[in-house]
Amino acid sequence: MNGATIQDLTIDHATITSTSGNVGALVGAAYGTCTITNCVVKNSSVTGGSNLTGGLIGYSGTAVSKCAVIDTTVSGTEYVGGLIAQVGKAVTECYTCMLP
Repeated sequence: MNGATIQDLTIDHATITSTSGNVGALVGAAYGTCTITNCVVKNSSVTGGSNLTGGLIGYSGTAVSKCAVIDTTVSGTEYVGGLIAQVGKAVTECYTCMLP
């Protein structure tokens, strides 16, 4: 994804499964002039079959701010991250958590 703006979005109870890489509940790869702000993934499952699997984004080459991944399981084979698997730009005011 290049040049898009995604903001104020919640993804709830999603199941994402892929046999390839660059997997995320929101987007597999974001780069260039993308803007991702105030997005939440919750109560979900993200499974990647290759590298770069993240709860929100697989690969991020753009700035990400005020985003969260809550009560979501993330699994893959290589380069796995709760929020973002691989980061190339600033990530600010973001968090991941599992609630009791």
